[in-house]
Amino acid sequence: MIRRFALALAVLLSLPAAASAQGATRATLLRDATTAYENFESARALELGRAALDPALGAPDSTWARAVHLLTQLLSEGGEETLARTWARWAMRTNPGMRIDTVNFLPAVVATLRQARTDVGTRTSSDEVTRLSYQWAARTSRETQGRVRVDPSTMPVPVSVLVRGTGVLPAGNGLALAPGTYDFEVSANGYLPARVQREVLPGVTVTLSFQLTTAAVAAGTIAEPVRQQAYRSTAALNVTRFGIGVPACAAAASVGGRFLVTSYSAIRGADNLGASFAGTSAGDGIRVAAHDVSSDLAVLLLPAPRPDSLRVATTVIDGQAAWGVGLTQCRTPSDTRAVVEEWAQRPLGALRLSETIAQGVAGSPLVDYQGRLLGVFTHARAAQAAPAVTPLLEQARRNLAAQQTLTLGELARRENHAFGVVAVTADVLGATAKLTPRENWHLPTDGTTGPAPLTYSGPMGRYTLETSAPGVPAKTQDITIRPGETVRVQVMLRTAIAQTPNNTLPPAGTVKKGGVPKWVWIAVLGGGAAAAAALGGGGGGSSGGGGGGGSQTGGIIITVPNP
Repeated sequence: MIRRFALALAVLLSLPAAASAQGATRATLLRDATTAYENFESARALELGRAALDPALGAPDSTWARAVHLLTQLLSEGGEETLARTWARWAMRTNPGMRIDTVNFLPAVVATLRQARTDVGTRTSSDEVTRLSYQWAARTSRETQGRVRVDPSTMPVPVSVLVRGTGVLPAGNGLALAPGTYDFEVSANGYLPARVQREVLPGVTVTLSFQLTTAAVAAGTIAEPVRQQAYRSTAALNVTRFGIGVPACAAAASVGGRFLVTSYSAIRGADNLGASFAGTSAGDGIRVAAHDVSSDLAVLLLPAPRPDSLRVATTVIDGQAAWGVGLTQCRTPSDTRAVVEEWAQRPLGALRLSETIAQGVAGSPLVDYQGRLLGVFTHARAAQAAPAVTPLLEQARRNLAAQQTLTLGELARRENHAFGVVAVTADVLGATAKLTPRENWHLPTDGTTGPAPLTYSGPMGRYTLETSAPGVPAKTQDITIRPGETVRVQVMLRTAIAQTPNNTLPPAGTVKKGGVPKWVWIAVLGGGAAAAAALGGGGGGSSGGGGGGGSQTGGIIITVPNP
């Protein structure tokens, strides 16, 4: 298995790439480590493989990733699984996007790397304020311990670092520790505490430095000028969608002069919107400059720039205060103070707030104590983190320069979110209709349930319609909502009664004596055997006379509802 890796490496090294001297050194070290492994020189392969991971040789690349795999395999085969897991966690923390090679390496190596990715996958706000630098072990070092020290120069006040289970990290040369993963608790007067996990590697000195966040971000007050600036930078959006008579209210934050930042769900499926600041219209012709469905964010382009704009926060700290701007009657701004309890699955997840935003609507901005955009409110106690807005704003600027902005209708059709209408009626009183979305672009909140007649406005695509009523079989069918159209569906539940299988009794009260449903009108013309035969028997039971008597020229007329 490793021989395939060696062949792939040989091909890589033979390419005439314009690599730097440092890159070539890493590649050479890996090639020599692989050769030593092939020659059963495990100790030398370990020495060279570890040297190839030195951060001083450059940023992690494909050669670095191969060295991680090789080192993990060498340690696993040598019975040092605990050390292999430590190196794997360090590697995944250093390069979270590293691709795991499931073809050329042993299953144990793949399992170790996958578990390491899981172990270090959750990031916190403390990770954002922590930096590391390394002094790598000499190639021939036989040192079994690592060392941790702290650089105090990055903070204006003294920093205390507690190594959990060991003690306070002393100034100067720090502590010598056995290889493994350690928890570090960091504190400084006037700053929010931090807690991080990092790996200690054999023979390696790691220096921790911190840029802790001032405790002012957790303050309970916001200056009045900052609050008013947030109000002036908040736009009220009136969003119209096909089939919905009353425009929905949403909000957006003015950023960068010409852009409005809002949630994608605020404009999903819209065919038009109006924006206003303090009741003054921002003008017609608002377009979409950039959007991201997965992060629930959108950037709109205003017809003209505005003087009031918010800056975008570069990070969000768990525990910091935030002020969410609500809109009373989609016009008058107010604010609610909340605490960011957690930024889940950062940097991709949502913010969880301690409070819901009073009068908050989709797209309502959250600001910090300095008036920077901290998040975009979506619903209940959830918001999208503002740092995700920065790359979207960059995309918006590129799209504007390339004249690649979209109308709302173009966006709705591109994402298959244009709205249509379905109107459902049933022929039985008390019927209930349930619409369940079926497309992958639908959201769990799409669809509806309610008494018939029922009218639903929602995004285009296929839905399952289930109609039911007491005492009759339910009916299920597929329908398609088309953009800008109204689809009318008449459900005939009584038809299901007429089609009840012979071995199933219709609901009680729907059949008269003799087996003929109440709602069937029968006119027997002439009676006799023809009538009896039409009712399913040669004699008796029906109103057409006895089985053998009567005229042979009679007939039956049955009137039923038209399906």
